[in-house]
Amino acid sequence: MNSALQDIQFIRLAPQHISEVTAIAQVSYPDPWSAALFRAELDNPVSHFYVMLLAAMIAGFGGFWLAADEAEIMNITVKPECRRRGLGKKLLQYLLEQATYLGAKHAFLEVRESNIPARHLYLTAGFQETGRRKGYYSLGNEDAIIMRRQLPVSSPEQ
Repeated sequence: MNSALQDIQFIRLAPQHISEVTAIAQVSYPDPWSAALFRAELDNPVSHFYVMLLAAMIAGFGGFWLAADEAEIMNITVKPECRRRGLGKKLLQYLLEQATYLGAKHAFLEVRESNIPARHLYLTAGFQETGRRKGYYSLGNEDAIIMRRQLPVSSPEQ
């Protein structure tokens, strides 16, 4: 494994991260989340959002909502200059481990039909395409592919 990938840290999203994660979202999505949406995650009791640090720099962020025993992956984003290094996979693994630790038995997400790299990442992480939301993304009237996977029953440390 790349030694730099061993130096990754994950910390809870905090107010001081909002401007940087918003800037990353702005260059990553056609219809990015606003700073207000990220701030709302700080007070949302079902929200579990994290920033991924690489050499003390925010390299990405992601989060999920936990309702009962189900985790809805809300966002996984890696800074453009940090992509294609396995960081998205690490971030997804971390979110799934946290969801499992918190009692989730299933995870699901929606992804743009045109986002082939993300769909590939999710498929290789054990997600399956289970449905489609027609015109889910208003910008571009693009469908969302619904993907689900079962999570392990045991804690991630076992």
